[in-house]
Parts: sequence; C-alpha cells; structure tokens
Amino acid sequence: MGWRLTRRSFLTLSAAFPAVLLSAFARATDNSGDRGIGGTGWTAGTGDDHGIGGTGIVGTIQRFGSIFVNDVRVAYGPDVPVWIDGVAATASSIKIGQVVRVVVTRDADRIVTRQIHVTSEVVGPVERASPGSILVLGQSVDTGGVPAMPPIRKGDIVAVQGIRRPDGKIVASLVEARPSTTRYLVRGLAVVKSGSLQVGRLNVGPRSSQLANRRVELTLVKATGGYKVVSIKAEAPVPQADVTSVLYETFLRRRGHRLESGLGVSVDDQGDDSQSTTAVRAFLAVGFDRSGNIVSASRQADAGPRSPGRPGMPGQPPGSPPNGAPGVPGVPGGAPNGGPGGPGGPGGPGGPGAP
Repeated sequence: MGWRLTRRSFLTLSAAFPAVLLSAFARATDNSGDRGIGGTGWTAGTGDDHGIGGTGIVGTIQRFGSIFVNDVRVAYGPDVPVWIDGVAATASSIKIGQVVRVVVTRDADRIVTRQIHVTSEVVGPVERASPGSILVLGQSVDTGGVPAMPPIRKGDIVAVQGIRRPDGKIVASLVEARPSTTRYLVRGLAVVKSGSLQVGRLNVGPRSSQLANRRVELTLVKATGGYKVVSIKAEAPVPQADVTSVLYETFLRRRGHRLESGLGVSVDDQGDDSQSTTAVRAFLAVGFDRSGNIVSASRQADAGPRSPGRPGMPGQPPGSPPNGAPGVPGVPGGAPNGGPGGPGGPGGPGGPGAP
C-alpha cells in the first residue's frame, strides 16, 4: 500500500532535514582537504514517526581514493559487492566516468558504502553516429565531453554512462563497447508525447500509464520494425535498497522562476538573478516516500573540492573542457587505463518499443 505524507511525518521530515544535512556527514573530512558533503540526506519520519530511511547518492565517479561521487568521498572494502547493470562484478571493474548508485552510512569519521551499483543510462545498438553525438535506442547522447571516446559506428552495441539534461539528452561521461549478446536497457524519464509514453524518442507504452512523469527502467529486444519492451518498471533510486533521501547529480535549466532538472522535478531558483537558460550541472537532495514518490527536492551548494578531469562540473555547462584527462597518470587519483587507486584507499512502428 502507498504511504501518505501526514502532517506529522512532514513536520518530522522538515525538522530532521537541516540537522542531519549540516551534521551527520559534515564530519567526513580528512587532512588532505577532501571532504564529504552536508546534503546527502535526513531522517524521515513515517506515519507513526518511527521509520528511518536510508541515504543514497547517485552520480558520476569523479576520481578515486576511495571514490568521489557528487563531491562526497565514499570508502568501500576490498570485497565490496559490485553490480554493473545488474551483473555481478568486482571492485577492479570500477572506472572514472561510471554513474554509480550507493547507500551510504557514517562510520566514525568516514562515509562508507557496502555495495556499489553501476548503472548505464542506455545500452544497445548505435542508430546514428556523428562527431560529438550518437543515437542509441532512441536516446540522444552528447559525447563531446567523453575523454578518449572510442570509435563508434552504426550498429555497434554500446553502454552509455551519463546524466540527463532537462530536455532528455544524455550528457555522456563514459561510452564502452558491449558484446552483441548484451541485454538492451534504457533508464530515463517517461513522458507523454504524441499520444504515447516515451523515453527520449522511444515509445514504451500507452499514455495512460501510471509511470508517466517518473524515471523508469526498461529492457528491450529486437522486433520487426523496431524494438519490443520486455519489462518496464519505476526506477529504484538505489537497487536493492530502501532509501528516503538521495543526493542526485543532475542538470538544471531555468524556466521562468523555476529551475527544471533532468530528473523531472523543478526547484525554486533561490533568488538567482541569472537569466541564462543554459543547462548546468548541479546536485539535488531529493526526498521519497515509501511508494517511491518524490516529496521534496532542493538544490545543494557545491560542498566538496572541484575534481580534476570531469567535464561539466556543477555550475558549468555540459561540454565544458576538462582540466585534465581522468584516469590517467598525472591526474590526482588517476591510475593507468582509468583504474581505481585501490578499494577504500588513495514492437512495430508506432507501438511500444518503436523508435
């Protein structure tokens, strides 16, 4: 059954948010000046004021030592479980540029996670390729900021890691080849367009779907004239976890006095006098109820140090040139081939699935 946000639970959530925001993770500091962010979650009351939800982070790996995600230093053990698009992997598979989803807790003065989920925004065949842009399963991808972009041709099977802009375009941080047997998948905001439910340019279901205006996860297979949707469901912020607050990396773009995000929610402009409508990277703290509905969202100030080698840092437009190449010698935290510095240390046309 769904959870109703009662007045008591709302007041509990509102009161708890600033306290935990400023204190629970504020002590995640070290002598190097790398610090955690006060903005990664809060204790959310349920209907009887006894529930404590988990705290998640969703964003791009900026650098290693342990891993830095959304300017938060997250430690993990050498045997931490890792999944890449639902397939078991190891910590040695983690790379700069991957988008990860983690549940974090505070252990003494460290922010730690006990499992890491790497999630691609789209995996499937390339339908069109041009300099700085590709189209995969109806998803438009900006590849201009991908360091060492591999040569891509139409028909290649690729996995795209990246963050969506408010217009639905994926700003890629990593593009990798995948075997031809790879399961096709798409993650993104489902919206009603032209009488059907779509993610990007991909038709995924009827317009009356309860999944409209929510981020979804779907798997597909080839079919005559396009693709067939095998499964579609609301996306879990962090797989295999119950979270009530998530710090998301996203893009914001001004529309009137509101800032639209790539997550499908908008926030107040917080008195920003800028009239620019350029999409910029930012962090949003998002609160969820037990049914997965968003109950709050607020923009977070950039609390950690700028990480080298990551295009489009918060406050910068997508495609901004990086300060250095990630994952290569000479970049702090980088290792040869982009490897980690070590765990814990330094259907038919017009039908569902049709493009």
